[in-house]
Amino acid sequence: MALKITIIGRVHEVDCGVGYRAFLLEEADNLLIPKFEARNAKIDGREAVIVLIDGEKEQIESFVRFVRENKPEKAVVEEIRV
Repeated sequence: MALKITIIGRVHEVDCGVGYRAFLLEEADNLLIPKFEARNAKIDGREAVIVLIDGEKEQIESFVRFVRENKPEKAVVEEIRV
């Protein structure tokens, strides 16, 4: 099952210690998700992290639940698109 997740908000600022991509990679590794890619982007002038994942349905559902319920301490999430 492949899925694209877009997280919009203050999610890039490395100098502030946001670390969103590393935060997501750690959870993908914990869930043994075999295919994970995350990149920074701009959408309508706003910071975004775009995540592409592929794995078993249960892994993907757990990852989506994690994304909806957790974020790095210094991140400000405005919107999550699944």
